[in-house]
Amino acid sequence: MSFIYLGKRQAESFEKDNIRYMKALPFVEVPQLILLQCYNIFVSSRKIKKIEELPVQDKQTVFDTAKEISMGKLGKEQLVRLCKCLYSLEFILNN
Repeated sequence: MSFIYLGKRQAESFEKDNIRYMKALPFVEVPQLILLQCYNIFVSSRKIKKIEELPVQDKQTVFDTAKEISMGKLGKEQLVRLCKCLYSLEFILNN
């Protein structure tokens, strides 16, 4: 089973109950690992840019969302990881 397939299943879970999914995502490791692997695949296949290469406003939007859903309970490294998950999830949902 490919990580892209698993990423699509994560997107389906998000679509079924986005509030519950977003409350859990910052604190549950398995969905994060799936979405991070998708992020790496998308970046290496040049479907998306690295999050660090996004325009400042786009980065800030993702970062603000990550801070909001994590309720300030994550450190900087964990926030960056969550940002990559959110970015991957958005890409999957829009493609």
